[in-house]
Amino acid sequence: MTEDLETPEILAGEYVLGTLRGEDRARFEAELAQDPGLARLVEAWERRLASLAASLPSQQPPPRVWRRI
Repeated sequence: MTEDLETPEILAGEYVLGTLRGEDRARFEAELAQDPGLARLVEAWERRLASLAASLPSQQPPPRVWRRI
């Protein structure tokens, strides 16, 4: 049995993590604007990951990064 890697739950997680890109991201955002259930999935992922982000120390990027930007 293979997993469906395109489920709304997985796509919402990829969206919140920033790994959903290009046309897939644009398609997801269009659907997100119309689907309250999908918006709830995104909010759930944001809540889950917020605690992880809060537990990490903040870091400044090295000066070389700012120069390259």
